[in-house]
Amino acid sequence: MQHVAIIPARAGSKSVIDKNLQEINGKSLVSIAASLTKKATFMDMVYLSTDIESLSAAHYSTNYFKFIKRPKALATDQATMADVVLDLIKSQLISINAYIWLIQPTSPFRCLHDFFEIKNLLQKYEPMSVISVVDVGPNHPNRMYTVKEAELLPLRHNNFDNKQDLINVYLRNGCFYVVKCEEFLKHKTFYLKTCISYLMPKERSVNIDDEHDLMWARMMAKYQ
Repeated sequence: MQHVAIIPARAGSKSVIDKNLQEINGKSLVSIAASLTKKATFMDMVYLSTDIESLSAAHYSTNYFKFIKRPKALATDQATMADVVLDLIKSQLISINAYIWLIQPTSPFRCLHDFFEIKNLLQKYEPMSVISVVDVGPNHPNRMYTVKEAELLPLRHNNFDNKQDLINVYLRNGCFYVVKCEEFLKHKTFYLKTCISYLMPKERSVNIDDEHDLMWARMMAKYQ
């Protein structure tokens, strides 16, 4: 069973300037992701896909860690993450039998044991995909509304159920997407059936999308 990790780090970001280079405890988000992924000793190769010129020197290529210059067409707001992964699979001739691990720098609170626990899930269930999730807790969809012309409308008809009567609902937290390469090439999605969940705690499920998330991550890092 082969394992290949892809760390995507695009230069442009509208929500946070130079988002992937922002630092937590003195280390950039890219560096945090790369350093930890390198420690997952079962990885056959780790690719850093980026158009950030300064990273080529900071993360030099080795036998198992390779800097990949991302094409301009895949470094825009319109390019999807699936497009980036597909291009890298084809350009680097990654085996269709490999598991592809997408490790996004904007989720900085992974631990090394997460990698090995997910590897164990892959060995046990041999799924087509694994996605890390977090329990939504009080932010349950049964308690949510939408607004149409100022009118408040419940997403669910019955949204005043007692907490103990609500089914558990989970949100993907951005830390791990693992897919079987062959099936990903066919369907071009990170959710492939059968998909296994990897549950992570709320305190390690910060996904940095805006300035508030970054501030919260820096605060959380003090207690990690």
